[in-house]
Amino acid sequence: MDRIRRIIRHEAAADRDDTAISRHRWQAAQLIWEELQTGTTMTALGEAIGRSRQHVLYASRCWELAGQSYDEGDLPPFNTIYHSVEVRGSQHPPVIGDQPAREQPITQDQVGPHTAHAWVEQASEAVRSLTEHQATWPFLDANDIATLANLPNRIQAIVDQLAVSVPA
Repeated sequence: MDRIRRIIRHEAAADRDDTAISRHRWQAAQLIWEELQTGTTMTALGEAIGRSRQHVLYASRCWELAGQSYDEGDLPPFNTIYHSVEVRGSQHPPVIGDQPAREQPITQDQVGPHTAHAWVEQASEAVRSLTEHQATWPFLDANDIATLANLPNRIQAIVDQLAVSVPA
């Protein structure tokens, strides 16, 4: 079976079976990404599989951002990544079903827990909570303290990799 037929099969299965949606979407995203690597355009692939060019773009980004980074059994829910700011960009409102959501700020529930933005927000909240609740400090063990001591180095490594400077 050629790749186009396999994509169509996974997309159709994902439309029918709620228990397998995420798995089929991830498999379709991988095949979409692979097909684009052969030189097929997003528009042509979208037409071939009966989906929009935008869907092809988002599915490909999902595979690039997350699909390649996880073992198959550990993949986050596909829709969490598909509707994330990292895949769609902040200028696109989240999509609920087939319709764009109302114009409003994107909430944590819409972005999902498995995105870079969500992790940064969680880290920031954790540090803020520790700072504000000094009564919990005596309960930090040696491993907790070592982890905290290493956070600035880890954060700086991320910033250095992104080649951006942090405002003072």
